[in-house]
Amino acid sequence: MKKQTRQAFNFYRSYYDILDDITRDEDKLTYLMALLDRQFKGIEPTLVKIPRLVYNSQKHSIDKQVEGWENKTGAKIVPSVPPTQPPYVQEEEKGKEEEKEQVEVQEKLSSIMINELQTTLQNETV
Repeated sequence: MKKQTRQAFNFYRSYYDILDDITRDEDKLTYLMALLDRQFKGIEPTLVKIPRLVYNSQKHSIDKQVEGWENKTGAKIVPSVPPTQPPYVQEEEKGKEEEKEQVEVQEKLSSIMINELQTTLQNETV
């Protein structure tokens, strides 16, 4: 098998159209990086929410482009270093952790407020 690096790919209008429909810049970047990582590095993305939806709508086209290049050149697009997680997935997980911490804080505050309310009500009835 030849050692060859992919230099270019066709950026179809459908990629742009779906990108234009995404409202959040973070989701646009996540989608674009997943597309580029697949085309140049061979990394299958692990996405969530909107980026996952839009990437999956274009997945067949993206995969066929990669497959066509591999068949034409006889080379394979294989990640040079097996990815632990792409940066865009790490950012999403960081956001999930922060959200989880916020929920825990809210639950603690609710518990404290309920206890204080119960104590106040007990003191009033005595």
